[in-house]
Amino acid sequence: MRHRPQRREATSVEDNRDFHFSIERHLGVLAEGGKGWKKEVNMVSWNDRPVKLDIREWDENHAKMTRGVTLNAEETSILRELLADPDKLFPQH
Repeated sequence: MRHRPQRREATSVEDNRDFHFSIERHLGVLAEGGKGWKKEVNMVSWNDRPVKLDIREWDENHAKMTRGVTLNAEETSILRELLADPDKLFPQH
């Protein structure tokens, strides 16, 4: 499934500041919840800043989102190293 880059204006409920984002590349879906929400991995630009790896849940139209995690290139590289050995993540008992 490929998503075209999207630019949407949104409002933060917490501090009422306007922000915008652009999904530059859709990498995949980690999980699918009820009512069309999906936990996705995307490359996203927030407020015209450099693209970051982004993991969060999105509604089916990519108009609403939950809080998520964004990682720059260096952080993504470190995470990749940390996740490289699945036995460390889920040791056998």
